Amino acid sequence: MKVEYAILSLVVLILVSVFVYIQNYALQKTDYRITFKKLPNGFDGYKILHLTDIHRKSFGVKQKRLIAMVERENPDLIVVSGDIIYCYNHWYNFGYSYKKDLSKVIALFDVIAKKYPVYYSAGNHECKSGYYKEVKEALLKSGVIVL
Repeated sequence: MKVEYAILSLVVLILVSVFVYIQNYALQKTDYRITFKKLPNGFDGYKILHLTDIHRKSFGVKQKRLIAMVERENPDLIVVSGDIIYCYNHWYNFGYSYKKDLSKVIALFDVIAKKYPVYYSAGNHECKSGYYKEVKEALLKSGVIVL
């Protein structure tokens, strides 16, 4: 009886772990189509891609999965609304390095900012990290327009 509970508990733990991993590292895409009666004709079909809350995650080697998704969408403009790094250095983040976080996401911006106009505004994680200046400099070097 105890063995069955142990096996069941292990299976549940594995399933929950897989679910949490997928929720944290899966790319999520949502499409919205917005129309404005007084918008100039030049904006007909204009596509804006919004990226947010990357939080130091890797989407493939050098962000290749995310870059591929961006390229499939072929936006006219990309806006990034912050939280590209993670600012909290808790005991369980032993060895945390903002430089390592930043290098993960800069690999993305080094590619997409050469192909599309990219506008960035800081999130709370960049502001609280104490490294906003370094983040801003790295983004500017990649060709991102920092607001």
